[in-house]
Amino acid sequence: MDIYNTSVLQGVFPDQLKRSIVLPIPKVSPPQTIEDDLRPISLTAQVSKVMEGFMLQSLMSEVGLKLDPKQFALPGKSTTQALVYLLHLIHAALDQGHCSVRIFFADFKKGFDLVDHIVIIDELFKLQVSPAIIRWIKSFLTSREQCVKIGPSFSSWKPVNGGLPQGTKLGPLLFAILVNSLLQDWNGRIKFVDDATALEIVPRCYPSLLPILVNDVSQYASSRGMKLNSKKCKEMTISFLQYHLPLDNAIYIDGSPVQSVSSFKLLGVLLREDLSWCDHVDYVIKKANSRLYALRKLKKAGLSDKDLVTIYSSFIRSRIEYASPAWSTLTQGQSDLIESIQRRALRILLPEMSYQDALNYTGLRVDIIPVDDLYRENVSDEDRKKVAKEVIDDLLNLTNLDKMDKEQRENGIDPQNITIIARILQQIVHLNISDDNLNILGPASNILDIRNTKSWRNLT
Repeated sequence: MDIYNTSVLQGVFPDQLKRSIVLPIPKVSPPQTIEDDLRPISLTAQVSKVMEGFMLQSLMSEVGLKLDPKQFALPGKSTTQALVYLLHLIHAALDQGHCSVRIFFADFKKGFDLVDHIVIIDELFKLQVSPAIIRWIKSFLTSREQCVKIGPSFSSWKPVNGGLPQGTKLGPLLFAILVNSLLQDWNGRIKFVDDATALEIVPRCYPSLLPILVNDVSQYASSRGMKLNSKKCKEMTISFLQYHLPLDNAIYIDGSPVQSVSSFKLLGVLLREDLSWCDHVDYVIKKANSRLYALRKLKKAGLSDKDLVTIYSSFIRSRIEYASPAWSTLTQGQSDLIESIQRRALRILLPEMSYQDALNYTGLRVDIIPVDDLYRENVSDEDRKKVAKEVIDDLLNLTNLDKMDKEQRENGIDPQNITIIARILQQIVHLNISDDNLNILGPASNILDIRNTKSWRNLT
């Protein structure tokens, strides 16, 4: 605490803590291009994260009430609330009749990487943040160094001239501050860090104003050193008018037309122009099926029923239930398809029990898609994240693996299955990064290998 207080009083973030190990994480599988399909996640020293946590609290206390209320990345809000709010706007507009809804999904090219530090500092001054905090944040952002880790290999250390390090605690809040005034005069908007969505209600026979708005957004981004990605920005029109005329004023970004789509994944949920959930249900089932295969492998490897249920709840059911209040208006057939995932999972875990007995034994709910309580969904999601982290820590931590090895031998199970379990867990969590669990990024046979490297010792 004394180190942090001294750091704030002097307005200096220690140079020794400004180093980051960058992991290029695929956004899609397999990635096609380095520029568009890899996300650089920065792993920083634990002391750095602790100091960031203190500063995050101080900064939020000063700017929390001044930030855009439609920014859903702030504490107490969530992606689920953002999606529910957007769908409320859509349904409320369409219920009035005689109108269409046109939506623009903005994507900033290398949003975090192109951030101008001078602009962020200027925004902090505009929000009347205390000078001591501004000096500290300026020091935190400048003179940083990073190296890239791919597999067991590390690059040399290189200076970083700009941008916000992704994976830090302060990064999302600083970006939210950077785009705080974006779309501030447009009522139909939602933001989640660097994701921005604008919605327009277009009365019948009236022209759309969205092209003008997008031009303003493009100019706003340019003034902050950012740029809209014309390839990834999309638009969608939702209309149930009997005689709907296509909107003839296309949206352009840097001379390139924005693609109009019938389906778009927003904050992890697939929205369709007809407001049905068939695409999202198919997506959820596909994701769950791949993880059920891994669950079957873990069962054969000898993992206990208790751990298997925890893994199912944390890594499979959580994927099914993600943002479910937003898409809970399913057909009965779609609901049955979702429920079948849990039935198959429990047949894998407890093949000798009936479905109802398995539910009673595991304590799982039968209502796999909760529709009645948004708060419950948010709380349970946070609980699952904590449980998921505990599972990873317990099963992939070196000390616990040694303990498990002993337990497995006592039970007459091949201890080599521990390595199999570790590898399968890596696949299930899909490179779930944690600075406390860096081993999950490498081969299971090299547990915690990164902590024994010279680069990591220099970083910490």
